[in-house]
Amino acid sequence: TYWHDLLTPTKIYTRDVEALQASKIPLHGLAHITGGGLLNLARLNDACDYVVDAFPTLDDVAPIFRELAQRSELANAELFKTFNMGVGMCVITPDAEGVQGVLTGLGVQSWTIGRVRKGTGSVLLNGERLA
Repeated sequence: TYWHDLLTPTKIYTRDVEALQASKIPLHGLAHITGGGLLNLARLNDACDYVVDAFPTLDDVAPIFRELAQRSELANAELFKTFNMGVGMCVITPDAEGVQGVLTGLGVQSWTIGRVRKGTGSVLLNGERLA
């Protein structure tokens, strides 16, 4: 079953963040996505909106989250507000390719999930406001 996945300890990102800092790639913000899901992005800057558009469906997340969705009957937006859906850390940077290169070198999977724009501290998932 997938429930063993719920007992997996949270990944600690110290080594990854230290490597990014050492790379001198501009880092404008970091958000550890734990309890509170993607809403943690809203804490970074209330003059920005965080537009998540590269994580469109439950088909794109780990099986444990699909199981949680099925059993809980929570709406997609509610799941992304509550759980990290497999996104452990968000890095806000103008150089996503550089960040991904550093992380790949460390054996860490990463991908671009969205963008930042001027706004009011909202988090949007596929156009739907989460916060």
